[in-house]
Amino acid sequence: MRTSLLEYLVCPQCGDKLYLETSHVKDGEVYHGSLKCHQGVHEYEIDRGVPVLLTQDITEDQQQVAQVFGDKWRTTPDYGYSDATLSFQRAWYLQKFGWGNVSRLRKFLWNKNMILDAGCGLGRDVKLYAENTKGIVFGVDISDSVMVAHERLKHLPNVYLIKADMTKLPFPSKYFDFIACDQALHHTPDTMTSFKLLLQYLKHRGQISIYVYKKKSAAREYIDDMIREHTTMMSYADCVTFATACALFGKMVSDINVDLQRAIYWNAIKCFWGDDYDFMTNVMISLDWYHPKYAWRHTPDEVRGWYADAGLDVKNFDVSDSGVSVRGYRPGAMKSKDSKNKKEVTPK
Repeated sequence: MRTSLLEYLVCPQCGDKLYLETSHVKDGEVYHGSLKCHQGVHEYEIDRGVPVLLTQDITEDQQQVAQVFGDKWRTTPDYGYSDATLSFQRAWYLQKFGWGNVSRLRKFLWNKNMILDAGCGLGRDVKLYAENTKGIVFGVDISDSVMVAHERLKHLPNVYLIKADMTKLPFPSKYFDFIACDQALHHTPDTMTSFKLLLQYLKHRGQISIYVYKKKSAAREYIDDMIREHTTMMSYADCVTFATACALFGKMVSDINVDLQRAIYWNAIKCFWGDDYDFMTNVMISLDWYHPKYAWRHTPDEVRGWYADAGLDVKNFDVSDSGVSVRGYRPGAMKSKDSKNKKEVTPK
């Protein structure tokens, strides 16, 4: 942790500024130590260069979700960075939020001074933003994934990684020009509530983008819930074994007939298989679905309603079989050229 991070942080419990109480410096950064609020009431650990700014009221289910993703990122540290996944996932990410390519993303970010990636995982999107903006990029995650992300990205001078709960962030209100939350809100206790809590950190002219799971067929939803009653109670190792079986079955059916595999996948059971990914990535996609206590699904109308209720204007609304991606802004924001390219993609 660079000491310059203290300039931006506040205590997530009392809102007071934080100061460095103890520290162990390694290679020019605070590797271990503690932070305290100026009232001296709340204290937080610095672990492997990352401030751990979690409050005391994290529930057991939230802890389970944090542990699941901490285990996942620790066992697959190249997820989203390897050649087998990076180009495909980046293209998909840029398309679903309406940028289309890195050049247009760079134009979007040019006047964004404060950027937040909420639920950043290993920091793949943090890296994408940081390399295309002069602004400061903060990556926050409730899991130990931020420790891995910190080691990967600490060479970037405009990046800070923090372990925190996205619903109780260590920042002042109305702080960010852009908040991104990709594939994370649906792993919180309540997706809509978490979205509303994120909004308190968005500036008046700011934009926020989210991706959440979309509800599938009635049969698929029923089977998912029935299976998840058991898989969420498994150990991490046992659920990896189960997810591996799902991937092997998906590959076997896909080798026979891709259309059959997709029909089973969308209408019966999440036996995911994608030839664009390596084997372990296919396994992890099923693990994401079956192991966390929270994996909520929503309709496009629900998600559109959240933006409408919050008084946000939608700039890009994308619906795929897997999820709903939205980017919107507070009224009064300056409309950029890409607003002319606003589109809605409907399910096939």
